[in-house]
Amino acid sequence: MNLNRFSAAVILLSALVSSCAPLNHQKPISGESAGIQNYLGLFTIIPPQGDNWYEIQRRAGLLAYGKKLVPANHTFIASVHVSKTDKTFTNENDFLVFVKTSRANDTSPDRFNVLVHDESLDKAQSVYCTKFHLKAEDKTAAKSSGAPSVLESKGFTCLHPKQPLLVTVEYSERTSAPFTDATLRKEGEGFINSLKLQ
Repeated sequence: MNLNRFSAAVILLSALVSSCAPLNHQKPISGESAGIQNYLGLFTIIPPQGDNWYEIQRRAGLLAYGKKLVPANHTFIASVHVSKTDKTFTNENDFLVFVKTSRANDTSPDRFNVLVHDESLDKAQSVYCTKFHLKAEDKTAAKSSGAPSVLESKGFTCLHPKQPLLVTVEYSERTSAPFTDATLRKEGEGFINSLKLQ
């Protein structure tokens, strides 16, 4: 099982934002790209609304946006990740246990010191859907830079109502003190709450 891995996908996306290929070489969100996006007929979503947002990935299973921030090692990502599942669920609690366990197993203890992992059922999107909040200190980054580096992520993981797919939508921030900017949080919340499964 591979949810939108806190220990892999978020780091990958953060690396894309702060890599040698800066965001201004990515596709800025404007015009048609700022409106409702239909992703493979599975769901619709509205890209993050606000200044300095760019589409940084659009490929099978992943749609990701990054916000240009200063300094470059401060990243804010909004993404949707789709993965196949062959698991069937007898009820909502069975789904919750599966997702919570899978997400915990996907978070590498060698790299992260998990500070918060909350997961609860949320039927706003689908009957089988969880709302999550993760926060972890990146021990590797802290060692290399000498400064704390914290990743924080909020979103939903839902079982698609018509296909054997898990859809994870989230926003995440990597900095020394994430989720302290109300404007960024509002843009992230707007993004995850715009998801409509089809």
